[in-house]
Amino acid sequence: MATETFNETTGEVATFTFTGTQARYYGFLRSDLGHAEILIDDVLKDTIDCYSSSGQYDVLLFTSEVLSSGSHTLKVRNKGTKNASSSGTEII
Repeated sequence: MATETFNETTGEVATFTFTGTQARYYGFLRSDLGHAEILIDDVLKDTIDCYSSSGQYDVLLFTSEVLSSGSHTLKVRNKGTKNASSSGTEII
C-alpha cells in the first residue's frame, strides 16, 4: 500500500506499520528536499539524501535487510539537514 506524506519540520516522523519480512521506502528526489533518517522498529538503518537537480518520483530509496516474520514499523524522520545544493529540507 502506498501512502504519500509530506514532512517539513525537523524531527517530524512519518510512521508506517506493516506485516512481513522486508520494508522498502519509495520517495521523491527534488531540488528542494533534504535528508531523511530511516528507522525499522526504532533502530536507525540509514540516512538518505532526497536532493536531485531534476525531479524524480517514486524512487526506491531504501530496502531493509530480511526481518523476522511479523509486525514491524518503518519510520521516516526529517533530519532537518540538506545537501548544500538543495533549497529546502522537506521530505516526501
